[in-house]
Amino acid sequence: MIRNLYALAALAALSVSIAACAAPTESGESEESTEDDLTVKSGHLETFQGQDDRWYFRLVAGNEQIVLGSQSYSRESSAKNGAQSVVSNGLDADNFELREAANGSTYFVLKAANHQVIGQSEQYSTRSNAQRGVRTVRAICTYLSRAQQ
Repeated sequence: MIRNLYALAALAALSVSIAACAAPTESGESEESTEDDLTVKSGHLETFQGQDDRWYFRLVAGNEQIVLGSQSYSRESSAKNGAQSVVSNGLDADNFELREAANGSTYFVLKAANHQVIGQSEQYSTRSNAQRGVRTVRAICTYLSRAQQ
């Protein structure tokens, strides 16, 4: 019971609403660094151990907003593998699915090729903000993928 409460607390911490998270447009980007560029280029993946002693990962935009969070894992190595899966699967728009929460807000999930959910976003007040969140995740994944090469 206490472990479930800790897991719920960790999930609640990942579910803090994001007002909006901007992503750069796919056309018309200049060489100058913009706030959107910094949001993407400063984006990073974090793995951490929750109060429930389970492991999680999250994708954090450069503005320090959590744009994608994971389920819990029993081992750190599994959480790190899940985080790497975000980078490879987050490149393809077809791997994202917008969903409606019980309270009417919108969130998205990122799925792997086997259709299993890798990560889930925060809840957004509008569908268009959730779509911007998807674009942000894709842009960060593109940047991280290029940085790994």
